[in-house]
Amino acid sequence: MVNYGHIYSSEKPQEVEMTNTLVFVASNIQPFTHILDGRTETGFEYDCICYTKDEYIRQIDAANRELKEQVLITQEAISDLYEMLEG
Repeated sequence: MVNYGHIYSSEKPQEVEMTNTLVFVASNIQPFTHILDGRTETGFEYDCICYTKDEYIRQIDAANRELKEQVLITQEAISDLYEMLEG
């Protein structure tokens, strides 16, 4: 993983962009307008992190596992709530 930090660009980045071997993730994408020496410049600023595809897949897999666990916990809580309301 390489954290490129805060980036300025004249074009709006895609949130996730893939090459054959890398994945670039842009977050906190915000438009900006700066006035420099009487010129108005507009574009986008964002944070950028680059992963290898394997790193990105592992990260997505971990996030999916966590979401599955949260769904199970939520389903159990809903089931318990229904039982309380019926009983």
